[in-house]
Amino acid sequence: MNSGGLGLNNGAVSALRCPCCGQSLDTDQTGLHCPIGHRFDLARQGYIDLSGGRVTHGGDTAGMVAERMALLGSGHLSVITDAIVEMTEVGAAGLAVDVGAGTGHHLTELLRARPGLSGLAVDISKAALRRAGRAHPRLVAVRADVWRGLPLASDTARLILNVFAPRSPAEFHRVLRADGQVLVVTPTEAHLCELVEALGLISVDPRKRTRLAGAMAPLFTADTTREHTARVRLPQQAVRSLVLMGPSAWHLDQQALTRKLAQLPDPVSVTISVNVDRWRPTRPVA
Repeated sequence: MNSGGLGLNNGAVSALRCPCCGQSLDTDQTGLHCPIGHRFDLARQGYIDLSGGRVTHGGDTAGMVAERMALLGSGHLSVITDAIVEMTEVGAAGLAVDVGAGTGHHLTELLRARPGLSGLAVDISKAALRRAGRAHPRLVAVRADVWRGLPLASDTARLILNVFAPRSPAEFHRVLRADGQVLVVTPTEAHLCELVEALGLISVDPRKRTRLAGAMAPLFTADTTREHTARVRLPQQAVRSLVLMGPSAWHLDQQALTRKLAQLPDPVSVTISVNVDRWRPTRPVA
């Protein structure tokens, strides 16, 4: 396909497919189009909407995205990004797809560390994609809903990244190459343990790993699991950002959060703890 015209000269573009008819996409001066005329304009902020007009939810709000940008930019969650880079083979080449990429922070750092990869950031939140669309020159940002299907050709991704995000094992298996891998990052029960009770946050389901394994099998085989834990000292404002960027933001009263934060020390010692599971597809490498 032709990938000129918009600066979309990324290896990700050739893997994209029309969400309406499934055919390949070409670029022109304003966006993407398929052979039978379905068009998808490039948003001013640098992302392409390939949702097909139907989504199951709206994703993170602009406020949540702003809080996430502030916290990730501070480096307090670098243990998660470092774990992703560590679990991705040195010299890995091809397409890395981050499903639920948010602002593209983790994918951007992975692209910097692994120059053989090109990146595709997939999210449903327009507010997040406005940030991801300009995060890295080898990254293309696309709006799509993983529960309705990824606008990607089969057997094209070298790596699928899934960090605290919705997942569709069947779609992951379809788009992943036979020699590819899926990295799933989930919180351990120790994650944010100092804040859960103090601030009324959503706790981690102790059955989370069992449910993950049940969803991934039999399409994938578990390869490696590593736990990564760090203790960080967060200013109260950073704690506020941490709370308001995540799922607890949907049900917490912000005035009550302010009162509860005032009762905590400043800074607060917080545990960041995740499992990184690497999965391989259960089909032979050709």
